[in-house]
Amino acid sequence: MEPLSENNDAPTSSSPHSHGGTTSSNKEFHRQMSLPSKETLEVLEMLAKSYQELVDRANGIEADFRTGTSSGGKATTALSQVEADANRLQEKGVDSVQIAELHSGKETARALRRSLNQGLEDFFERLGFLFKEFRKGSVASDGKNDGGDVNGAGATVNDQHAKNTGATTRPIQQPTTTSSAQHQASPAAQHQAASSAHMCGPTVRGGAQVDPQVVPPGSVHYPSLSPPGDVRGERTPRRDLDQLPHLRQQEQTRQDLFRQQHAEQMRQQQLQQEQMRHQQAQAQQEQMRQQQVEQMRQQEYDRQRRAYLEEQRRAQQRDPFGIFGPWGGLDPYRGRRRGFFDM
Repeated sequence: MEPLSENNDAPTSSSPHSHGGTTSSNKEFHRQMSLPSKETLEVLEMLAKSYQELVDRANGIEADFRTGTSSGGKATTALSQVEADANRLQEKGVDSVQIAELHSGKETARALRRSLNQGLEDFFERLGFLFKEFRKGSVASDGKNDGGDVNGAGATVNDQHAKNTGATTRPIQQPTTTSSAQHQASPAAQHQAASSAHMCGPTVRGGAQVDPQVVPPGSVHYPSLSPPGDVRGERTPRRDLDQLPHLRQQEQTRQDLFRQQHAEQMRQQQLQQEQMRHQQAQAQQEQMRQQQVEQMRQQEYDRQRRAYLEEQRRAQQRDPFGIFGPWGGLDPYRGRRRGFFDM
C-alpha cells in the first residue's frame, strides 16, 4: 500500500494481484477473498472516491476565492460544509470499517484505511489554513502585489510550486502586515473583513450557528465552543454590545428567557422531590402497619400454642397412665409403650 501523495490524491491499492499478474492469478485472488472482505474493500474504495470529491470541492472553492469570483464569507460557508462532510466521512465512514473480522485481505484493507486517515488528517490541516486565509478577506491579487518572486517563465513561486506538487498542495503563505493588507485590499473587502471580524458569533466545528437558547449567557463574549486543537484557529472576539443597542436588547431577552427556563426547571425538580418524599413516607407507613399486623398474628399464635401445651400438661397430670384416653382404656398402642407396670 503506497502512502498518500503530497497532492492529496485518492489512495490506491498497490497489491500485485490488483495491478499485475495474469488473469488466472486475479481469479485465484478473488476466489480466495471472502464475501465480507470483498464488501469491505468496496466500501473503502467508495470512501476513497468520496474523499477525492471533497478534495476537488475544496480546490474549486479556493480557486473561486483567489480569482475573486466568490467573497470570503461565501467561501467560508462553502468550506464549512466541506469540513462537515469530511468529519462525517471520517466518523461514520472510515472509523466504522471493521477489519478484525475479515477472513482475508486484512493487510490491504488496513493499509487503505491507514492512508485514508492520513489523507483526511492532512486535508483538515489544509482546511484550517484556508479558513485563516478566508477570514483575512484577502483576494488573489494580494500575493502578486506583495511581491511574489517571478521566475524566468513569468510565473510566481506559488504557481510554480502548485504546478510541481499538484493543485491540492498547500499554497505558500505570504507574510503580510495588517497595515499593508488594509492598504492593498479594496474598500468592499475591508468592509466585509471588518463585518466578519466584529459580528461573528459562537460557532461549532462545521460552521453551524449555535442555538442561542441552548448557550447559557455567561458573559458578553462567549468562549470558543470548538474542541481543543481545532484547525480553525482562534476566534475573533465580538464587538462590545454597548455599541450595538439592538444586539444588547437581544442579549437581554435571551438572558431573561434563560432565567425563566431555569426557574421552571428548578420548580419541576422541587415538585418531583416532594412527590418522591411523599411516596417514600407512605411506603414506610404501610410497611410499619404490615409489621404490626404480623406481630399481632404471631402473638395470637403463641398464646394459643401455650394454652394447648398447658392443657396437654394438665391432662397428663390427671391421667398419667392414659387409661381414660379416647379409646376408653382399650388403646391398641398401649402395650407397645413402656408404662408403670412394665418396669
